[in-house]
Amino acid sequence: MRNLTSQVSSTPLCVDLDGTLIKTNTLHETVLALIRTAPQKVFLLLYWVMRGREYLWQKLSEHTSINAALLPYRQEVLDYLRREKGAGRELVLVSRAHNSIVERVADHLKIFDRYLLKKSLENAEYIDLPRRRNYIAFVKAMRPYQWAKNLLLFAAVFLSHKFNDLSLLLASAKGFVAFSLCGSAVYIINDLIDIEADRIHPRKRFRPFASGDLSAVSGFLLSLILLTCAFAVAIELSRNFTLVLIIYFTLTLIYSLYLKEKLLIDVFLLASLYVIRVWAGGTSTEIIISHWALAFFMCLFLSLALAKRYSELLASANHPEERLLPRRGYRYSDRQFVLVYGCASSLMAVLVIALYVNSPDVIRYYQRPSLLWFICPALAYWSGRLWIIATRGELDEDPVLYAIKDKVSYLIGAIIMAIVLFAI
Repeated sequence: MRNLTSQVSSTPLCVDLDGTLIKTNTLHETVLALIRTAPQKVFLLLYWVMRGREYLWQKLSEHTSINAALLPYRQEVLDYLRREKGAGRELVLVSRAHNSIVERVADHLKIFDRYLLKKSLENAEYIDLPRRRNYIAFVKAMRPYQWAKNLLLFAAVFLSHKFNDLSLLLASAKGFVAFSLCGSAVYIINDLIDIEADRIHPRKRFRPFASGDLSAVSGFLLSLILLTCAFAVAIELSRNFTLVLIIYFTLTLIYSLYLKEKLLIDVFLLASLYVIRVWAGGTSTEIIISHWALAFFMCLFLSLALAKRYSELLASANHPEERLLPRRGYRYSDRQFVLVYGCASSLMAVLVIALYVNSPDVIRYYQRPSLLWFICPALAYWSGRLWIIATRGELDEDPVLYAIKDKVSYLIGAIIMAIVLFAI
């Protein structure tokens, strides 16, 4: 990097706040804070912008507050500034941001002799860093590993035993692509909204937006492109499928903005989003999903959503028991209830399978329905093992992704598929 070698000089050393001292832009950070804390005022942004930069900053400062301690500082710049400070160099922080933000940053770092709101110093030296695009960060922001969840769109073809119909498989594949692109867009929006909460999380702080590897503007543009592509695929598939995708996107957006913080409502909505994937698979192939399948998936994914919350609560063991988790409606003292509720939901999923096997509907699809009883102990073992792992604190906060990486889960899945094939 240029200008990061120590040299004793009487010339003031100036450092820009945005893009140099921190990896991001304080204006973008403040707008994200407004979306997070007062989304109803977002519609005023255009009017504030039209009134000028000073008016915009004034309004944003009235409605938001940035935690200076959580900003993504460039460590190499901080190290260099501390060396220069130790050598007796005058350090000046300059920025076009609102003075309240500049003051908070200066008070937090305690290394600057003064700060200015504009680059107005003559005979001053500025730190200049090159701007680089991090293409790997774009891929990470899209979270392609999460696309595995959208394999649920193939459930309709599997449950209807139409494995050999290539047209149905192609329709399911198109639905998979649409939901994957839409899901990536939603994850980007969610990460932008949760940026401050992610920065205090031991693992999530390394996400592209929380760490400052990607800017908020890049995130919004990428999410817009992904959404455009997703709905282009959906419209080509069918009008009904497009409607389901709109419902899915709307619910995920409401979840990110508001319902994520609501006790129990959040887990019911998360489970519903999985069920919507199954429903979307039926819509793309025009296969009717039975109420048995919908009930089973709702109970199963409610259990997994509760397991996700339980693992988050367990990871917060050092927090005061009555303190709410960041952007969650749960306290550490709620963990026992979440554990019981989650285990009960998983057993309800097993019960739905048992009731289905004993119902008249099963004869329509299976010649040897009695074999389906073996699914119950296999599923009960898998869910019980998952919850034991969760109570040990070994669940990585996302049970679905854990199952994707877990060899035992693949074995149980293969056993259940073999049982179904033999029962047909």
